Amino acid sequence: MDTSRELRDLPTKIVREAGLEESLREIKELNREIHQETNIQELDQAVQEMDNKIRQAANLANQEYLRKRTILEEIENQEAAEDHKLNHPMNGAASEQEPEQPLE
Repeated sequence: MDTSRELRDLPTKIVREAGLEESLREIKELNREIHQETNIQELDQAVQEMDNKIRQAANLANQEYLRKRTILEEIENQEAAEDHKLNHPMNGAASEQEPEQPLE
């Protein structure tokens, strides 16, 4: 039974005697860091994609605002022109004509 235990423990003993334990720890640590970096890169990419979508939405909202503002200005200009026509129906033509004389 001692022989089977020695055979089972042999890889561990070889690693320990060769001083590979520290190398294995370093490899595991590097592997963990790589996974973290990969996650950070994935998060950075996701943030960049969200930033692009937000910018696109903001641009669309700004374009819509400008379009509606232009329409509102056109309506206000039309209303001002109509008000002017109502308040000044002949655009000064009455001042150029002779006043009417009463009929006798």
